[in-house]
Amino acid sequence: MVDLLKLEPTDRVLEVGSGPGVALALAAERVPHGHVTGLDLSPVMVAQARRRNRTAVAAGRVDVRQGDAASLPFPAGSFSKIYTINCLPFWPSVPDGLAEVRRLLAPDGLVVVAVRLYREGVGRANPSAYGFTDEQLAELAETTEHAGLRLVGTIRRRAGNA
Repeated sequence: MVDLLKLEPTDRVLEVGSGPGVALALAAERVPHGHVTGLDLSPVMVAQARRRNRTAVAAGRVDVRQGDAASLPFPAGSFSKIYTINCLPFWPSVPDGLAEVRRLLAPDGLVVVAVRLYREGVGRANPSAYGFTDEQLAELAETTEHAGLRLVGTIRRRAGNA
């Protein structure tokens, strides 16, 4: 996932829904002269991400904040790369969140959205919580374009490390 961002050493990176900070750590390794910011709704995840990235946080290269995707607390054009991994079901509003992502993206910036795909037999009690169907992916593509983000393509692959 982080490879898709094509990170440069001076990028300004935002992860929306940073969870325990695993992908933040990977991004920070690749951005030694830039800055990486994580945002998560959960105070527990924020604390875990700060602990996992404590050296980079202490050095001022990583910042982790609590907040939600529909109201991102940063100035317009703040980030050259923005990504989210398997978090869209937790966003209060995907259209509002993608509009916020667009607002924060610098000119010629890149956004990568990773979603879990639906698999038959997984999550029988609540299938929609366990992955996107092909129809939901098509809706997401439309929502992405409507938010002013140009869809370059989609990649389907088996899940692995962030």
